[in-house]
Amino acid sequence: MSVKFILGRGGSGKSTYMLDKIKERVQDNETSPVILLVPEQYTFEMEKRMSKLFIGEQKDKYLRSRVLSFKTMSEIVFSNVGGLTDVNINSSGKAMITYRAIESASNELEIFSKSASQPGFVNSISEVISEMKQYNISYERLETLAQEVDNETLKLKLKDLSKIYKQFEEKLHENYIDFQDMLNSLAEKIDSCDYFKDSYIYIDEFTGFTPNQYRVLRTIFNKAKEVNISLTVDNPGLITYSKSDAFSRTKFTYAKIVKMCNEEGIKLLPSIDLNKEVLPRFENSKELQHLERYYNSYPYKVYEEKTKTYI
Repeated sequence: MSVKFILGRGGSGKSTYMLDKIKERVQDNETSPVILLVPEQYTFEMEKRMSKLFIGEQKDKYLRSRVLSFKTMSEIVFSNVGGLTDVNINSSGKAMITYRAIESASNELEIFSKSASQPGFVNSISEVISEMKQYNISYERLETLAQEVDNETLKLKLKDLSKIYKQFEEKLHENYIDFQDMLNSLAEKIDSCDYFKDSYIYIDEFTGFTPNQYRVLRTIFNKAKEVNISLTVDNPGLITYSKSDAFSRTKFTYAKIVKMCNEEGIKLLPSIDLNKEVLPRFENSKELQHLERYYNSYPYKVYEEKTKTYI
């Protein structure tokens, strides 16, 4: 069990590094899975890039490599330990259930009673509920928070939201689950799944994780033989969290993962720093090199040369 960070600014070659390591890894005689874990929206692109790795003489002879998101990971886990019978609802169905929830709670609403019929209100409430579920905030917790708030308007808004949220959960779980329920179930069941035992995990394109995703990662860190995580960071020697820092989100993620590894007794291997004076993505454009390096700097630095590239 070990974790290694691959650190670098955008365009430094983190994804290419990960793919090269995957190609190298599958050449040995082991049969354990080699997983590239990315956000859902990156799976198609990474599958294309992964397939191009083995066009030449080097092949994935045991078909070990695989691109997964948390969604497809849950399908593997549920097929092994149960849970595939739960029907995952899409965004349109979720909006319909949110509308029904608002309608059911309409007579009890105080602040949102007039807003309920306005365009966009259903989508806004649906997004708020999704975010609440991402961070494990239940409607009971909202009710408790409402009692602790001094601002009367905010208190009434929290109470209204709690009533809608309660109706939403009751109606949703009559026949369906949503993505956040699926993640919660994944976090609970992945420990019973042997698919990821002694696997090699490469995690790319994430800036942060939700609490349920961290729960999944904690289990994976304990099951996998080796985990590599790429994070977009400018200065690996100075990992401090500051809201004014453009890389603050990933530095916060870095600190949280390091803390998790220390808690679980997982070995942290020396990080790989891919930062260079000239990053591979911008090596053919001095203007983009300057923009990338000084975009968030203060005081700003003017590009003195005559521009040849137009953005």
